[in-house]
Amino acid sequence: PNQEWFGYYYGKLLVWSGDPLKAREHILPILRRKQSEFWAWDCLASTYGPEQNDLRLSLLARALLCLTQDASFLINVRQSLAELLIERGMLQEAAVEIHEVIRQRESKGWKLGEQLIGWQREAWMLESQRSSSNVDLYRTLAATADDIVNEGLPEIEGVVARHIAAKPGEKPRTIISVRL
Repeated sequence: PNQEWFGYYYGKLLVWSGDPLKAREHILPILRRKQSEFWAWDCLASTYGPEQNDLRLSLLARALLCLTQDASFLINVRQSLAELLIERGMLQEAAVEIHEVIRQRESKGWKLGEQLIGWQREAWMLESQRSSSNVDLYRTLAATADDIVNEGLPEIEGVVARHIAAKPGEKPRTIISVRL
């Protein structure tokens, strides 16, 4: 338990074993430290079941807003998002994700899998027009994702006093003034 990544791996194990609530308790602290990492948002999304698809959708969209070294890392996130979009009847948006997953898989020489092949044969997919991206949709859907992560954390009122620009190799800083 003193290992930095214990909560992440234990949380994933709890998801697989069917205890998503307990898994969330272990995954949330990791996500709070790794909010710029897509895999952390995806992992938290896996703790929500089909009855909580709105939350899953929000978390997956937030994952897709994270920068990655290689777009192929996001294949599984995109495919999961496409599945949820199809369930909601958002077929044009789902088609964008599916086209990107197929493009990434083909560029790497990877198999498509039955689900992707099945979607490719659907009439709505054949008729879909290729859109460049769903980034605006991600931003709209991800609006509640940060609320999920910050739920239960203490709040302190403050005022942004100053922004400090990032130096090479450092992150930018914000100074917040609080009254105690």
